[in-house]
Amino acid sequence: MKTLAATREVSLINRGKLQVFYKNGRELHTRTTRRDFSDDRFYEFQLLENAQDKFIYIQEKQIDDFQRVAIKGGLLIHDRDFMKFIQELQRFALEISEVREANEKHTIV
Repeated sequence: MKTLAATREVSLINRGKLQVFYKNGRELHTRTTRRDFSDDRFYEFQLLENAQDKFIYIQEKQIDDFQRVAIKGGLLIHDRDFMKFIQELQRFALEISEVREANEKHTIV
């Protein structure tokens, strides 16, 4: 169960010494990316709804040597925070773009 919680396939709530695992919710919408990322990785995006609220679930998957799909990790974001998350991700993308550019200028050829 802890492996499922680590990949965010289930959620874990600690209540004192008790750990409660529960399903993330029912899928309202799902989209899978094309499999053209490096290392045969691809991503699945889901809009989930459970008793607490709605969540965006981003799951990283990979095709292994036997052509099986393996779940490599996941991220669960509250739906009300998703657009803020995307804005922060875009800011981060701009920052690392600037870092890459600065590093290229300092690279000795």
